[in-house]
Amino acid sequence: MGRWVLMVYFILTLCTMFTFQTAVTIVTAGIATSLTGIGTPVVWAGLILLACFLILIRGRFSVLDQVMKYVVLALTLTTVLALIFAWFNTASRPSWQQVIPNSTVGISFLIALWGGCQRP
Repeated sequence: MGRWVLMVYFILTLCTMFTFQTAVTIVTAGIATSLTGIGTPVVWAGLILLACFLILIRGRFSVLDQVMKYVVLALTLTTVLALIFAWFNTASRPSWQQVIPNSTVGISFLIALWGGCQRP
């Protein structure tokens, strides 16, 4: 395909990496705050980023890789548990009818959702 594909991928990654990192950090910090009852999500986000920085500055990339696997596992499990709890604690069942957005906001949301789905 050529070198240009690599450059496009690099630019896209550079433009989106901060958004994804922020989203994962804030969600993880929110879960940590809820589980421990200690501090605020902002404090937890700072601690998480500091821990990642210290691990990376020491060159322990494999340690961070292992930690991230556990974080992804924890986020996946909490998402599934939240779905199960929400499913059984509601008086009404959701409608499975497909809703096709007909507004600019709805279409923009779908584009953003699809753009985020391709990343692990």
